[in-house]
Amino acid sequence: MHMHTRFPMKISTARAIHLRAPLEDPYRTTFGTMTHRQAVIIELVNEDGTTGVGESWINFPSWAPFERMAAYRDGFFPILVGKKIESVTDFVRELWNRHYRSALQSATLGPLVQALCAIEAAFWDIQARNTGIPLSGLFSETAVNSLDVYGSGINPPFSEKAIRTAQSHGIRTFKLKLGYGDAEDRSNIECLKRMLGVGTELAVDVNRSWSYDHTLQWIDYLRDEGVSWLEEPLCIEEQHRYGELFAQTDVPISAGENFLIPPGVDFSCEGVEGFSLNQSGLALHIIQPAVVKNCTFSDAVRLAEIAENSGKRLCPHFLGSAPGLATTAHLASLTRTPFLEWDINPNPLRTHLFRDAFSIKDGKLRISEEPGIGWTFRQDVPPEWVMRVETVSG
Repeated sequence: MHMHTRFPMKISTARAIHLRAPLEDPYRTTFGTMTHRQAVIIELVNEDGTTGVGESWINFPSWAPFERMAAYRDGFFPILVGKKIESVTDFVRELWNRHYRSALQSATLGPLVQALCAIEAAFWDIQARNTGIPLSGLFSETAVNSLDVYGSGINPPFSEKAIRTAQSHGIRTFKLKLGYGDAEDRSNIECLKRMLGVGTELAVDVNRSWSYDHTLQWIDYLRDEGVSWLEEPLCIEEQHRYGELFAQTDVPISAGENFLIPPGVDFSCEGVEGFSLNQSGLALHIIQPAVVKNCTFSDAVRLAEIAENSGKRLCPHFLGSAPGLATTAHLASLTRTPFLEWDINPNPLRTHLFRDAFSIKDGKLRISEEPGIGWTFRQDVPPEWVMRVETVSG
């Protein structure tokens, strides 16, 4: 991919913000229930005053935001503030190298990458703003600005209001969570298909809940139901069997949000530095990296090239707040068949953080053509949402 000219940076101020907004209805998953939407967002201020924004994934466990805030305050901000940065990727790799051994000692390589995802995204935001182009323009001159959207976050009990709202915006593909038990899962599929009606497509996400044999038992049923793709079916103990599953089924298989990709890693060396494709060997039809979670933006761009050159599709995964969604949209815009995940459930941290709200029309989200991530924070975020702010200045 094309890489636009880069300018040196020197960060004068780094700020981490923990936000927590209550939900009227708890958000249920197979591995936990959210009573609030939370986010950890960082702002890096360049010496010229340009501010870049990044988001770090902290949905689970419940104490993740506190760990991440401490990591920025004590581990990252003191290093990056005041340092001249010639290369974003080299510097983020340097941060990885500096903290790798201690994270390995504590088995926290995932949180380390999650913290670095936000740092790299904020750097690219500064670069794009200073260059006067959208974030995606740093990597390609042919990125699109309109993305097809599919609706996700659908768990029992279904919110008919949320589903109807998504349909009114032209969304025609929806993804249902499975893993609640066979009888309930089948009932949920049939119920949701009736609710969606004709002219819609249904995908399913198992969140690594099934054995290999259990997955095979479901394949014929999923094919008969016309399921568009089956996401993360295999449990952790049997992820090494993705190659077998790929050869056994014509139902498209997807995974990627839980790939652990250390910054700048050699994609041919799985197992090095904790690098993991979940033993899938990319024996998948759809690759779904999450650029706020376990894969930095530039690494996701590299992964997209590998995936697409081998006939696969890259569709980034996302479940978080506004800055992460904006960054993820720019990644999707760089792919050959752009497809963006949109959580249909209410999320105040997605709808009330930016001055201009995200807008979906005819099933498409249009990316702002403003420089950087393209959206700007509101100055009147409710103060009761702000749990904590950590600032380090040079």
